[in-house]
Amino acid sequence: MASRGRLSWTASLIRYWYARLPRKLAPLVPRVARAVGDGAWAVVWVRMAAWAPVLVFILALFVPRTWPGTLDVYTESPFFLALAATLSILSGTLGVALLAGNGLREALSHDVASGLNAVIHEGGSRLIVWLLLAVLVVVLPQLSHLVTEAGVVRMRFLRNRDLRAIVRSLLLAVIYPCFVMVWCQAMTVLVRPVFTWTGGSPSFGAIREMQIWWVWLVSAAAAAAVLRGVLEGMVAPRIRCAPEVEALRRERSTFSQMPDAARRRAPEALRILLAVIGMTLLLAGTFERGTDALLAAATIGLLAMLNRGLCGWLTGRWATRVRKVPGALRIATALGFGYVLAVQTLELTWVTDSVQSVMIGTLLTLTLFFLLFPATRSLEPASQESL
Repeated sequence: MASRGRLSWTASLIRYWYARLPRKLAPLVPRVARAVGDGAWAVVWVRMAAWAPVLVFILALFVPRTWPGTLDVYTESPFFLALAATLSILSGTLGVALLAGNGLREALSHDVASGLNAVIHEGGSRLIVWLLLAVLVVVLPQLSHLVTEAGVVRMRFLRNRDLRAIVRSLLLAVIYPCFVMVWCQAMTVLVRPVFTWTGGSPSFGAIREMQIWWVWLVSAAAAAAVLRGVLEGMVAPRIRCAPEVEALRRERSTFSQMPDAARRRAPEALRILLAVIGMTLLLAGTFERGTDALLAAATIGLLAMLNRGLCGWLTGRWATRVRKVPGALRIATALGFGYVLAVQTLELTWVTDSVQSVMIGTLLTLTLFFLLFPATRSLEPASQESL
């Protein structure tokens, strides 16, 4: 009886992590919902898939706030960054569990009685770095998988399953570390609110550690990407599926065939507003004054409305033509031209001790991305539910 109870708990957890929770999150935060369900490929290892998210959440929640080497912010801890980058590419479920535990611990660590002003500044700055962590563990892995799958789909000549798995692993091991490297470089500026919003100055350690350890972080990300590709494409398909896996497969299949009504419950205006708030907060480290925040929010809001199909030309001929270009090439083009525009902007608008030019360059790069990836919802893989 005890054994049946344990199996019952395991089966319930599997269905919750990889089917029920994504369904609940999908209406408002579809990207997070997809990340939560990303770990379903590992459900052939039943107990590990069921209990690993719980263990990671507990690790992030109860490990002392000062991770090894950390005094003010997690960017001072190469160990934490490597753990986040590795877990999130191995399984989006584990990445979200780490993010949730870290966010809850940060929320519980602030003293509300210390005054509203202190809570706003301290809490706001911590919210920003938490969102930056969400970019690392949620956005970058999904973007890497999307670009990788687009590249593999074009290689129709690879009919052997194992060969396709190897190619997918190698592509992922190139694409994901590149995104992680860009994130590391951007964090040297974007992490500023942790210090400036509380009246301090950026610590040397918050920037120094990423400048020194980014090579090892990128290497860890590449190794984890290869491991994910091999396990998912070559090892997991050869393991006999347990009854829990088959039950989950049926439940996810039913969910994938449901109409999109649940996803449309959240008003479009609310989703755009949340996107504008989130992206504006992410860029807060590049603001020098309040008008910078207003300019960034207005630009991001306009781009978000255009990208949601509220402007016909972006969903018409332009969108049709640009989608014919491989996604990897479009990303490389956006990053390349964005880099050139950012450098030119820095040269033309550079002011000593000011990062406003970084904000302008970033907004120009975002504009390029929105132009090259119109109506991105149609670019998502047709099925996110396969095991």
